[in-house]
Amino acid sequence: VGAGDVDIPACLRSLAAAGYDGYVAIEYEGKEDEAIGVPASTEYMKKVLAAL
Repeated sequence: VGAGDVDIPACLRSLAAAGYDGYVAIEYEGKEDEAIGVPASTEYMKKVLAAL
């Protein structure tokens, strides 16, 4: 739950290296209930963004 199949850290590093400073969005298509999966995905993204 939360991390998905895409290498989000690598994608966000590439965007940052290119000078992108706009919005990013996540799309949840997990098998878990959205009430569990969406918050988990959000927390994962927050951790990844904070580490950039």
